[in-house]
Amino acid sequence: MLDFGSRQNLPTVLLIDDDMVSREVMATVLTLNGYTVHTAEDGDASVALLAAGECRPDVILMDAQMPGLSGTELIAQLRSYTKATIYAISGSHAPESLVSASDGFLLKPFGVEALNRLLESHAEQVLPSSHSSVVADLPVVNEETLAQLRGLMPRRPYARFSPPSSPT
Repeated sequence: MLDFGSRQNLPTVLLIDDDMVSREVMATVLTLNGYTVHTAEDGDASVALLAAGECRPDVILMDAQMPGLSGTELIAQLRSYTKATIYAISGSHAPESLVSASDGFLLKPFGVEALNRLLESHAEQVLPSSHSSVVADLPVVNEETLAQLRGLMPRRPYARFSPPSSPT
């Protein structure tokens, strides 16, 4: 994980994904690595966040295929509100029009290392903008969704390791 002292040098991320588990896991991983992360469950919600000024991202990670507003139409709307770098993410190969409209593409599933490399390369190419900020009272990860996610994961007691007994 990153040193929290370097947090001010990291881009603010807006993560848009209709799959709750994918969205919250990615948001948690990014947050634990020092990124400020805002989430939206679909294109309309992300546009509303930007229009209301609730977040000012440096980087947008957007699922390429979501119900409602998605794909190149979503990218066009996002660009009307922000100059953030937009990376499309998808579980299947994206159409060329989407790849051309975005600033980059990640094929799911991808590991934490690939995501960190992508965001670190963004940070190296572009100095973090002075407009990146988060409203102090807004949660980084939706607490209700996080509670639902935790509810899906059964708590198991830790198993103690016992070496195999030697034959006698």
